[in-house]
Amino acid sequence: MSLEPGSSLFLYTDGVVESEDASGEPFGVERLQALLVRERLSGLDGILRRVEDEVRAYRAGAEPADDATMVVLKVGGPPPSARVT
Repeated sequence: MSLEPGSSLFLYTDGVVESEDASGEPFGVERLQALLVRERLSGLDGILRRVEDEVRAYRAGAEPADDATMVVLKVGGPPPSARVT
């Protein structure tokens, strides 16, 4: 896989999407994807904070059943003055 400069990559463990609400419904990949689309302009720290807050709120105060780890990487590029055309 190759990523263009300015692209971001969000990596997570299954504990993020498998976090459950009070009825046992998992947070899910679709909910995570929708959240990432909404927060795509929030910056790396903002994205991590927002996903963590949303997953915690979804669990409604229940302790997590699994570890949840997230990493966001942003692909940089050469400074505009160093670009070769």
